[in-house]
Amino acid sequence: SVGGNLVATSNNGAITEGSGGLQVSGTSNLQAGSGAITLTDGSNHFAGAVTAVGQGVSLVDAGNLTVASLSSGSNGTVNLTAGGSLTLPALGIDTGTASLTLAANGGALVMPGALSGASITLSGRDGITLGSNLTSAGTVTLTSNAGAISQTGGVLTAGTLTGSSAGNTTLGQANHVATLGAFSAANFTLTNAQALTIGSNLVVGGGTGAISLTTTSGGLTIQHDLNGGSIALQSAGNLALAGNLVGSSVGLSSGGNIAQSAGIIQAGTLTGQAAGGATLVQANKVGTLGNFTAANGLSFANAQALAVGGTVNGGSSTSLSTTSGKLTIGGSIGGASIALAGQGGLDINAAVNAGTGDISLGSSGGAITEGSSGVLTAGSLSGTSAGSTTLDGANQVVTLGNFTTGGDFSFRDARTLTVNSPLDANGGSGNLSLTAAGSSSDLIVATSLTGGTVTLAAGRNITSSTGITATTLTGSAGGQA
Repeated sequence: SVGGNLVATSNNGAITEGSGGLQVSGTSNLQAGSGAITLTDGSNHFAGAVTAVGQGVSLVDAGNLTVASLSSGSNGTVNLTAGGSLTLPALGIDTGTASLTLAANGGALVMPGALSGASITLSGRDGITLGSNLTSAGTVTLTSNAGAISQTGGVLTAGTLTGSSAGNTTLGQANHVATLGAFSAANFTLTNAQALTIGSNLVVGGGTGAISLTTTSGGLTIQHDLNGGSIALQSAGNLALAGNLVGSSVGLSSGGNIAQSAGIIQAGTLTGQAAGGATLVQANKVGTLGNFTAANGLSFANAQALAVGGTVNGGSSTSLSTTSGKLTIGGSIGGASIALAGQGGLDINAAVNAGTGDISLGSSGGAITEGSSGVLTAGSLSGTSAGSTTLDGANQVVTLGNFTTGGDFSFRDARTLTVNSPLDANGGSGNLSLTAAGSSSDLIVATSLTGGTVTLAAGRNITSSTGITATTLTGSAGGQA
């Protein structure tokens, strides 16, 4: 043991120690020149600040360790381990092409100066605070078994980032991480100023924590699973999904396109926005589709019942479908063309507006219905249903095209309606009802009609240029028929 200050100079030789450890009550000045410094006995304790110069520096302290300055020569490895807290030099540490390992096993690790190395491993039992640049072309690993990981300044640059924290991990600076590897935290936030790939599963809060991944430049590629409570993915470029997204809510945003090549989205609520197109057609399991917009087309498929509760607009086209369960439209749908298909039925209880474009409706295993709040606006309407189709809202459809049902068919329009394609209601045995409501509305039938009971109604005139085959024909017209 040393009762005061320690000065050790080796004239370019190595500085090592024997058994029993080294206890220094004052400061320590270790000068090894081109030699290495290796003082790694677990019972060491440096009470005062340590200055170390050598070709590679490894220090272990059973308690708190304060390093005033450190130079590891040309590409020398640095390994600093404190049984308590670890205080780093303000001027930072650069190991070049060698590795850098810093551990505060009994306290927090605060980083006031820049750190650089081929690979960097930081651990702080009570937390890690990044306050300056942290740079590695290889892997950066951050671990806090009892605390949080935060970033108050600087940029984290890494080929791969991995780690874990008992508390939150919040890395909100303009970071440059190429790949996010295995990471776990209570809640996880990463902002990146370049393209980012998720290269391993990310689980937060045991599957209940929040995940937020943002690129302010470049795309975001999800190659593995994300499992949390709320999941928010925001990409300045394209957003590519190839892993499962499992959360109570999922929000997707892209300055380019959103594409799903594999995996599913399993969420209570899904929202999104794409400057380009959005194609999400795997066997997703979403309960409610909230607000979702895209400029160049939106296509979404679900493998269970889906309720649309927000405003959905795909710009050039909008396609929503379920391969199992009912599709319920409770929020407005927009797009230049719209296709809605519910395997277990289709219920329309809100506005569906294609402008002068086309609307296609389908249900391969159920009926199609329209509630009092439903309004279809389109240049043309077509569809098919295994059961009956009843569309009796204040619709604004110019032309009724092909429609095939396994039961009855009823359609009401609040304007002049032209029927120019065949209507097949249960092979001709189902009932047909066509209405053009309004005092100036005509019903123009330019195709043959076949049904059990056929009902035609118009606020003004009814015209038919082909035959009508019916067991019973009924109707009314405000003008001529």
